[in-house]
Amino acid sequence: HKLNNISTQVDSCIERAEYENALISLNKLVVLDSENYSNYFRRAHCLFHLCDFKSAIINIEKAYRMQNSEELNEKCGFYHFMYAQTLYDQKLYMEAVRQFDKSIYRSPNKFPYHIRKLACVWAMGEHNSCLELINQLLLRYNDSSNLLVLRAVLYYSYGKHTKCFEDVHDTLAIDSDNVIALNLNEKLASAATHHKEQALSLHMEGKNKEALKKINLAIETNPACADFHIFRGVVYRNLHNYTAAADDFLIALNKCNHDQNNPAYWDSNKQLILTYNDFAVHCYKKKFYEEAIQLLNKGIESEKNEKGLYMNRGDCYLQLGHYDFARSDYEQALQIDGDNTLAKSRLAFVFYSKGIDSFSQSKHSVATQHFSQAVEYAPTITHFYLCRAKSRLVEGNVGG
Repeated sequence: HKLNNISTQVDSCIERAEYENALISLNKLVVLDSENYSNYFRRAHCLFHLCDFKSAIINIEKAYRMQNSEELNEKCGFYHFMYAQTLYDQKLYMEAVRQFDKSIYRSPNKFPYHIRKLACVWAMGEHNSCLELINQLLLRYNDSSNLLVLRAVLYYSYGKHTKCFEDVHDTLAIDSDNVIALNLNEKLASAATHHKEQALSLHMEGKNKEALKKINLAIETNPACADFHIFRGVVYRNLHNYTAAADDFLIALNKCNHDQNNPAYWDSNKQLILTYNDFAVHCYKKKFYEEAIQLLNKGIESEKNEKGLYMNRGDCYLQLGHYDFARSDYEQALQIDGDNTLAKSRLAFVFYSKGIDSFSQSKHSVATQHFSQAVEYAPTITHFYLCRAKSRLVEGNVGG
């Protein structure tokens, strides 16, 4: 009966928020009835409201050990969390982190507990640890704009602008009005534009190696911009790094989703064709004719009305002795441009070469036809007439 009276007094004091008076009675109850978990629970409640967090934690954990329940477990986590907050406010960050860890241990699914621990680690200047914590949390909360933008800020401070860019855009996809992400996005765009302007200036001065470094920075800062890849491709081509140039133009095409309404599509496609052609010419000069043909095939596949591609591929076939293929390409170039005198002269040489081969095989009638075709395309070349005359002479002697 005495215990019940004291317990009732305690409850009345707690209802009136008279926590100190309640504690006096609770201390008596704990002595008289030490096996009742509710005495420790209520004493923890009073101590918590009197901001004696350490004593409150001791009592709530005692109650939890006596009466194992989820409610008491969560209460333990909450008390540790609030104690950690007070330590954080006092800038006692190490002690605060330990208390946050205990609160997270009790309630691992309480997102605010993790965020406050992050804030504490950030305040300590332990940015690498902070980054590790964010990465772990994102495995569980991958749609948290708060975590993503916090990681973006970290990446920006490290100078990892590509990763920052990715997190900023992921954040804005979730929360388009996120102020921090919008500010970071503006900073990145401004920095990227500045690097591109520097690269363009250096490129105009013929300093392509220096320009390459600047445009690399622009792409790192804003990897989504197709125009940056187009410009870098041009720089690579001027440095005769044709493979890297082609890769950049292909990336640019992907960046604009092969959208023919996008000017970047046509620009990158044009530059890609020029690169295939320049690379083919480079291979031709080194007598890598088959490799040059493969490159020109790619160019022609993208642009079927560029006479220069057919002319160059015809030259490669001519060097390999594939006269019929060469003839076909020169005729295609002439079909595109009927006034192409170079194509006509090349065709004349193809028929001349075929005539020489036929003549050497004693196919004089066929040789005469080829020399006549050569004359048709190049009527001012005296040598073609002489060859035809010789072929006709021999052909006449053979005929009797």
